[in-house]
Amino acid sequence: MADRTLIPYSPSIEVEYIAPPIPLRDFDYRANFSSYEPGDCLGYGPTPDAAVRDLIEDQRARDDMNERLRASVAKAGERPHA
Repeated sequence: MADRTLIPYSPSIEVEYIAPPIPLRDFDYRANFSSYEPGDCLGYGPTPDAAVRDLIEDQRARDDMNERLRASVAKAGERPHA
């Protein structure tokens, strides 16, 4: 197992060099928001910047999905009852 090194990226994002024991280097860095809790988005990439971009893209996709779900639930609540 490689040394895990936390790389200060910004006050709200942490990037860690994890270098998993696989030949593919696309997952060497993992990014998360500093308020991370299990189940939150994570980003992976071959560089710190790529991991942060992946994290932000995943969070935006999750936010979009949640917004569509909220709109769907709100619309369902507007339907007249039989």
